[in-house]
Amino acid sequence: MTPLTYMKKNTMQGNTLKKWFLCTVITGCGAVAFAQQDMQYTQYLFNYLVVNPAYAGYKEAANVQAFSRVQWAGVNGAPNVYSLSVDGTAAAGDVVGWGAQLVNEQMGAHNLVSLFGTYAFRIRLNQRDDRLSLGLSAGVTQWYLNRSKLSTDNSGILDNIHMYYTRPEWRPDFRVGVYYNTPFFYAGASATNLFANFSGDIRVPHLYISAGGFIPLSNSFGLKPSFIYRNDLKGPGNLDVNLLALLLKQLWVGVTYRTGIYIGQIKANEVETIQTTNALAFMMELFVIKNVQIGYSYDLSISGIGWPGSHEISFSYIIPKKKTRQSTPRYF
Repeated sequence: MTPLTYMKKNTMQGNTLKKWFLCTVITGCGAVAFAQQDMQYTQYLFNYLVVNPAYAGYKEAANVQAFSRVQWAGVNGAPNVYSLSVDGTAAAGDVVGWGAQLVNEQMGAHNLVSLFGTYAFRIRLNQRDDRLSLGLSAGVTQWYLNRSKLSTDNSGILDNIHMYYTRPEWRPDFRVGVYYNTPFFYAGASATNLFANFSGDIRVPHLYISAGGFIPLSNSFGLKPSFIYRNDLKGPGNLDVNLLALLLKQLWVGVTYRTGIYIGQIKANEVETIQTTNALAFMMELFVIKNVQIGYSYDLSISGIGWPGSHEISFSYIIPKKKTRQSTPRYF
């Protein structure tokens, strides 16, 4: 059970809940290792490579993206994530997608650094260039407990065996995915955290299912509805329902509604978990100059817990291939 999952199920509210988070995450006072969930993203809508390796090469041009998320801004020890990724295509007909991603996740005293390489086989299905892509990411993850962020004010901290992990641990990890796209529709599924477990941080496998489309309404306006469902197969999952608008082919603006969802019979102690995950996210991405995009999103909890908002910012640069032109725009 993750600190976040426990937190959602607990009946404490406001400042009391925040103090519990600080005690658990910063001081490391838990009696067992953390079962760590994937970091929550909002701007995956601008680069699906962060959740699905089969997306590699979709833009059929080298795409470089830098990304940062500050969760619950102002809360000491709250999760932060920083990422740098690149992907593109190779081989005749762009049948091979490739990618690389460096991710640094921080939560209290816990620190994770991951490096992945990605291969995707992109099958062309027809003359319209619809594609079915199969992707695999392989890499290594380092877990490290930063003891300088620990506090021994809690009487039980010295009895916690994880207090004494001082050496970084390395583990291999894998992600798999499938991605189908047409010029105006996509659908995908992927699984992450298939192997990496550590002495003090257990990485839980996650399943992602997503789909969406683009509806052109005029030469200067279009809508992109989509959804993504996440589940760690141990309890309620999360569902994002998104709606973005493209204005003048230069600016994406949109909103996301995020909620907990349970497929199957809901247990009595999981009702509050589903209710307390509700959030809204507002986002934009601007084409500053040709092939350069800057994105920003703000997440706001609407569950009544009282958490501060979360911020994400991204920077993308697309390097087009020489002497080639895409047959259709890339909306996803």
